Amino acid sequence: MTEHSSRLRNGLRYTLAVCCLSVVWPCVSSGANPEGRVAYVLKGHTATATVGAVKFSPTGQHLASVDFDGHFIIWDVRKRQVTGRLRLPARVPHEIQWDSKGRKVMCWAQGAGAFVIDTKTMKCNTVFSESVQLETNGVRYMATFSLKFSSNGRWLLRGGDQAILTCIPRTKEPCQRPPFFLEVIDIENRKTRRLDAREIIVKISSLKNGRFAAIDFRGALLTGNISRTSTKRVTRNGGDKMVSVITFGAMDSTSNGRLMAIGGKTGMIELWQRSPLKKVRTLRVDPQAATKTESIERVVTTIGLSADGEEVAAATAGGVVQLWTKGGVKRSLGMKLQAMIAKIGFSPGQHRMLAVLDDEGQLHVVRLNGGCRFVVKSVMSYDWSADGHRLAVGGLDDGKIRIFDVK
Repeated sequence: MTEHSSRLRNGLRYTLAVCCLSVVWPCVSSGANPEGRVAYVLKGHTATATVGAVKFSPTGQHLASVDFDGHFIIWDVRKRQVTGRLRLPARVPHEIQWDSKGRKVMCWAQGAGAFVIDTKTMKCNTVFSESVQLETNGVRYMATFSLKFSSNGRWLLRGGDQAILTCIPRTKEPCQRPPFFLEVIDIENRKTRRLDAREIIVKISSLKNGRFAAIDFRGALLTGNISRTSTKRVTRNGGDKMVSVITFGAMDSTSNGRLMAIGGKTGMIELWQRSPLKKVRTLRVDPQAATKTESIERVVTTIGLSADGEEVAAATAGGVVQLWTKGGVKRSLGMKLQAMIAKIGFSPGQHRMLAVLDDEGQLHVVRLNGGCRFVVKSVMSYDWSADGHRLAVGGLDDGKIRIFDVK
């Protein structure tokens, strides 16, 4: 199952289900606000909406959110007010990304398209969609696997494969295999430029100062600069083991793009240094999950790198969550979940926490230096503020966004 199909399944479940927020907290912080309790709630989506994506601005003052009905909202988190809203096509949202200055935000959904919004004027620029087509091929809004917004807000880097669209009547395309693609999109001028790629691009990990990193269907690592057509492709040992029936592999990078982590169905995680490009370490999942024979228990479904690159977390389809230091020292986490893990993310800041979202919609939040943990149920998305003091949780069927104070 891919990340996209998982989101679709979750979206259907939470749209149909009638459930309420449930938080379990076995410990409390030393401050006045117990750790794991909701500090406040943002109300602006319709009462029955499922908030499928949330993302803090770089400063943490604003939050962007979008629900399954396409209602997109910008919040002033400190004032707890809506500063702007608009309507996008109704689809399960895939991702929200901000530019580095917090002036523009990009929202995209597979099957709907990509939209860049000016946060001051709330003017929406539809980059590509079913009705707004780029010069390359109009059906690529359905075939995009990965999309990254540049830090200056001027470019999009898009990868995917149109082969999934063959013989689909609504696309009106001939029943033949169209080419895969990796391309740069000039948002303002609506121009595209193709980059070198030999295989289907399944994940783009970073796009910082024009430099990017991605992995293809064969598990090879691609690096390059959007200002140039050529890319550097490094074939990794076991790279053809990246893709399985449940995942396209996992990839993450530090905020500065200098360190990358890659994992697939081999049960191994590789750490790569960006400049000069070289592999610095190979990590293995817990021996209880990694066997000599190929097993779903060892497939790495998601990876998280701390902002400074000092810690690495990975999860397998069997629910095992493992933690290492950058030097390869394994840290005890003691987490084995019953469901497949959908996302892992470290909080920024000094008091490092780890958020683990499973495929059943349970968000497990662990304080790494103290073992304190709480669980939030019925979650579709989450995000940390830049200082790591707040955790925004969306995905409930009441249209609310819960803000947790975890400092």
